[in-house]
Amino acid sequence: MCKLLENPIINQGGNGMVVKVIELVGTSSHNWTDAVDNAVMEASRSIDDILGVEVTNFTANIDNGHIAEYKADVKVAFKVNH
Repeated sequence: MCKLLENPIINQGGNGMVVKVIELVGTSSHNWTDAVDNAVMEASRSIDDILGVEVTNFTANIDNGHIAEYKADVKVAFKVNH
């Protein structure tokens, strides 16, 4: 599961490439790595040319003293094609 939070557009240096960055929250019932993977996999279903990912935060939901859901806040960068 992923949730789109925002979508700023940034200019990437002097080479003229424009990169868009979106923020997502990936979730997993297993671990934080899977939460990141789930966010990137979901983004790649509708976005081409993903260049990288930055993990900005890890959180979790707790149930009966145990982690029930792992969450990863990620920024996914991709090339804007003209």
